[in-house]
Amino acid sequence: MPPITPIRKLAEQYNDKPVVKALVQLITPYVDALNTLLMTHLQSFRDKRIITFFDELATLDIELNPELLVSEEFLHCCFATLKAAINTYQKERIRNYANLLAAYIIGGNFNDVDEFEEYLKILEELSLKEINILNTLEAHEAKHPLKEDENEGQRVNRFWASFTETLVNELEIPKEEIDARLMRLTRTGCYDLLRTYVVGSKGKLTPTYFRLKQFLDADALEVVF
Repeated sequence: MPPITPIRKLAEQYNDKPVVKALVQLITPYVDALNTLLMTHLQSFRDKRIITFFDELATLDIELNPELLVSEEFLHCCFATLKAAINTYQKERIRNYANLLAAYIIGGNFNDVDEFEEYLKILEELSLKEINILNTLEAHEAKHPLKEDENEGQRVNRFWASFTETLVNELEIPKEEIDARLMRLTRTGCYDLLRTYVVGSKGKLTPTYFRLKQFLDADALEVVF
């Protein structure tokens, strides 16, 4: 009989949260298999991350169609998201993964599994620092909407100095690193350079960013302005 691990005990904590309890019971065999491959201290780290993941799902109080539990597509999304959560140490990122899976469970947020995987991949690529850079840019864009007599480049120029100053002073990003960090953000599809109007790293947020933000844990976002 497998040893009684923190994960095996976890289901008992969610008796009043049938969705989360069902998911914990679903992944327990998977976790038990991993136990034979990891040393004790690594198991402890992993267990804490899994608990954080399911604690966040419990707070969301979502409903789960029983048929979903035996769906190949759902199981794929569940394990892929859980794997991503296990592979990060930051609780904020783990909660973001839980929120993304919750969006899939609720339904209507993704056209298919491939689209869910695309957003999971974006979330895996984004560090918390990068998410907060994007969130800070959103605050500046909101305060400076596009005027009728200007193009996107002119609009960006109105607040760019303030935006970069905020990155330096509040997010503690060295000024000489800002261009490189913004350039790298284009890989995620959340940030787009404005090469038509300006040179360098100046750009704007994309619809992909705004859609992804819907699935993120609001408490994990650092509002900087």
